[in-house]
Amino acid sequence: MKTRFVVLLVVGCALSACNRHTDTSSAPSSDAAAPKSQAADASLSQAQIAHVHELVTLWSKKQGGDDAAAPELQGMGMKGRDAVIRLLDDPTLPNQEAAAGIEILNFIFPGSDSYAAIDRFGSRISDPTQRKMFVDIQQAIRKNPPSKQ
Repeated sequence: MKTRFVVLLVVGCALSACNRHTDTSSAPSSDAAAPKSQAADASLSQAQIAHVHELVTLWSKKQGGDDAAAPELQGMGMKGRDAVIRLLDDPTLPNQEAAAGIEILNFIFPGSDSYAAIDRFGSRISDPTQRKMFVDIQQAIRKNPPSKQ
């Protein structure tokens, strides 16, 4: 739990300092950004997708919310992962929820699809210094992956 808090704190600091303003010339379109996750999400109902968003929001509030959300997200398996990826690919997702989505992907669903979504998110950070900090943090996390719950 302590490691997760440190990782979220570092990612949260990087996210809160960055300007997530996207322009259409540099940001991938939503169709190009995550066709795989959107296709996989087709098997989830709108209510289930909304529930995943609620779980991400709950996770972002901490105070035990992450502990409550983790088992449900794990139980959803790859469908849950794909729904979190879809949320993270939305450039209008609030920073606090984006940080939670990144943490969820790193802790519960580590893997190439999750890392690709995190990298897409990082590419939307407009400030080059903040983007580099974000990339450096992600590289450090991937070199020493946090243990799953």
